[in-house]
Amino acid sequence: MPFQLDHVVIAVADLARAVQDYRTLGFTVLEGGVHASGATHNALVVFSDGTYLELLASTGVAPSPETLDFSLMLTHGEGLCGFALRADNLSALVPTLRGRGVQLSDLIAGARRKPDGSQLAWQLALVNNGFLPFFIEDMTPRPLRVPDDPALTVHANGVRGIGGIELVVPDLAAAQTRYQTLLGVQAEPEDMPAFRAFALQGAQLVISAPQPEIAELVISWSTAPLAALESEISALFNTEVPLEVQALMQRSGQLWQQYEAEIKRQIAERAAYLAQRGNVESLYAVRLRQASAERAFPLADLVLTHNVRFTLQTPD
Repeated sequence: MPFQLDHVVIAVADLARAVQDYRTLGFTVLEGGVHASGATHNALVVFSDGTYLELLASTGVAPSPETLDFSLMLTHGEGLCGFALRADNLSALVPTLRGRGVQLSDLIAGARRKPDGSQLAWQLALVNNGFLPFFIEDMTPRPLRVPDDPALTVHANGVRGIGGIELVVPDLAAAQTRYQTLLGVQAEPEDMPAFRAFALQGAQLVISAPQPEIAELVISWSTAPLAALESEISALFNTEVPLEVQALMQRSGQLWQQYEAEIKRQIAERAAYLAQRGNVESLYAVRLRQASAERAFPLADLVLTHNVRFTLQTPD
């Protein structure tokens, strides 16, 4: 069975300000608390599907020795910085994944003190000593960490869960091999060039490698059916294609030119982001499930305020 996405971590410079910004955008935001190291604190945006966004910020306090220091996730400034996969038995999972060749840390104890003074605990295992991803298992009842009260998981903007995450990588083939080994599933075969998708429980993990030549590959892959259709139309009319059909074909060509320009823009944007992150694998975007399109809450505004890219997946 595929792994389940637990949560996505977003680095923010000022936690109080970020909480207010997310609330303004229609999210229900909960105070999280201070981590055991004392160096970071957080707030949570919890969804009805059991996933959540974690807003993570520095407290300005030096980390306590012999505790996991989450402030390592803040080194690139604001934006997406990590994600966790849920585990029910890390003690068994770690040797299993190590047997596949995955580099996993030993189990690391973690804790957080909530604003009401209660303490919750978990344990982690890091992949390649980093947070892309890490595994988490609750040691206290899960609802202490991830509330399931509908009053806390319903959001005014209609968002009800995380449908997927995308990472940009410098080497697609190497990343595909690594994630196939880690997740124990094959990349979905229908993906177009430059992108690979892996099934998680209720979500997708997508990786992309935005080299400059990739845009042309994607365009060629996408336009091949159009070229075949135009050839069939021409052959159907043998000699002269009616003016009405010619107009439709011209309009179709114009739309595909716009599509090609958009593909080039998106690939270039991903390439610039990867370069900004030092050409190392980085979390690029989060796809949110929205129950309905809510014009009053433009989530794209977050790109400008906290360097976070959200895309929306709405019902047909």
